[in-house]
Amino acid sequence: MALIAWGDQWQADHMVDHPSPSLAVEMHLIGAGNARLLFRYQTAEEMRRNYELWEMAQIAVGSLFFLFILFGTSESKIVVGAGLGLLLLVLVQRFFLSPNIASTGRLADFLPPGTAVAGAGKLTALWGFYAGVEGAKWLIQLMMAGRLIAGRRSGDSDRIRNYVNPIDKANYRHVNR
Repeated sequence: MALIAWGDQWQADHMVDHPSPSLAVEMHLIGAGNARLLFRYQTAEEMRRNYELWEMAQIAVGSLFFLFILFGTSESKIVVGAGLGLLLLVLVQRFFLSPNIASTGRLADFLPPGTAVAGAGKLTALWGFYAGVEGAKWLIQLMMAGRLIAGRRSGDSDRIRNYVNPIDKANYRHVNR
């Protein structure tokens, strides 16, 4: 999502720096500076919406994944706890971080570049915390993937072999004698 946000911000600046002929006529009426602010505002609102949709999708997939691990597998409590931790991190992002980032970011939407924003330090701290939560989610996901892959190699095949092999034992043959 961060790459998409950066690309959209670049596109807004590119439209002002290299406008099409019809856009150049309209920009002449409102001025290039105001057009840049308007395009950046549109980009910021679109990215706020995209982040909201992405977080809602993460909540839905995370909930399904957690329920699958909880009820559909025989994984350890550590893996179930990690799945719950991922879901809780996404919920913190969606219902605490994103609304605060959006409301603080809206204060700066129409300010000219270089103008001091009242909540600039708060916005930087919130974005840093958001990036930290994203990093924690990636770390938990990599650890879970490693645990699930390594767990499949070692103990699971023995358990499955012990479940299948009794059919070949003499006491388990279903022959009427």
